[in-house]
This record gives sequence, C-alpha cells and structure tokens, in this order.
Amino acid sequence: MEDTDVPRALVKRIVKAKIAVLDSMASEEAKKEVQLNKDAILALSESAKIFITYLTATANDICRESKRQIISADDIFAALTDLDFSQLVAPLNQALEAFKVENKEKNKKKAEQVKKRKASKI
Repeated sequence: MEDTDVPRALVKRIVKAKIAVLDSMASEEAKKEVQLNKDAILALSESAKIFITYLTATANDICRESKRQIISADDIFAALTDLDFSQLVAPLNQALEAFKVENKEKNKKKAEQVKKRKASKI
C-alpha cells in the first residue's frame, strides 16, 4: 500500500486562512503576520494524514458492520461521533451541503453550455 501525503501547500493555505480569521478577532496591536516554518507545516501535514487514516478506518469498520462495501458521508459522520469529534459533524454537514449545491449549479451551467454548442452547430 502506497503512503500518500497531504499537500503541504494546501495545509499551509488552510492554516494561514484560519490564523487570519483568528487575527481578525484580535486587537490591532496583536495582529502580526504569522510565518510557519517547514517543520510546523510538516507536523501539521503528518497530523492531518494520521487523522484522515484513523477516521477512514473507523468509518470503514462502521460500514462493514452494516454489511456494506462503500463508505458514505453518514459513515464519516458516525465515525467522527465515535471518535469524540461530534462537534465537527454539523460544520462538516453544512460544508457538504454547500458543496453539493455548488456542484449542482456548475453541472447545470455546463449542461447549458453544451446545449448552446450543439444548437449553434445545427
């Protein structure tokens, strides 16, 4: 089995975005540009990889207990609850719903563009 890494650039972008949100709540005096050294990014990347692996294994166990072979979003939510991360279920569910809506709109626009192309060829 091949070991995969979480992209460090993505980890860095997520951490910097979260720090910016937290800084926006701080006073003007406390705001500073935060730099992340390579070891911190590597540690966060490895932590994310371990968390994803652990969450996936737990979701897989839940899936197998239900005698299914495909892990669903509900399995991930149940795994988060089993692992005492139930506070993440609601925000993750909201993000999933927003993603579905956004993806549906993109697909609708693509379908309209294809129809226009076909109509212009005729």
